[in-house]
Amino acid sequence: MVKIMKLLTITLFLTSLGSLSQGKDYPYRWVYVSRSLHSDSDVVDIKSIVKTASEHGLNGMVLAAGLDRLDRQP
Repeated sequence: MVKIMKLLTITLFLTSLGSLSQGKDYPYRWVYVSRSLHSDSDVVDIKSIVKTASEHGLNGMVLAAGLDRLDRQP
C-alpha cells in the first residue's frame, strides 16, 4: 500500500510539473519560404510548402523571392 501511494504521489507530481512546463501559445506561426519565382515549378513548390504548413497549424508565410529587386529581374 505504501509503494502504491509513493508511486501515485510521484506520478501526480510529474504530471503537474509537465503541465507547468508548457510553453507560450503563439498566435502567429509563420513559415519562411525562399524561392526565386523564375519558373512555374517554384510556384508549385511554394503551394506545397503552404499546404503542409497549414496542415501543421502555421498561419502565415514570409516569402523571400527577390521582390525588392523586381525591376532588375530578367
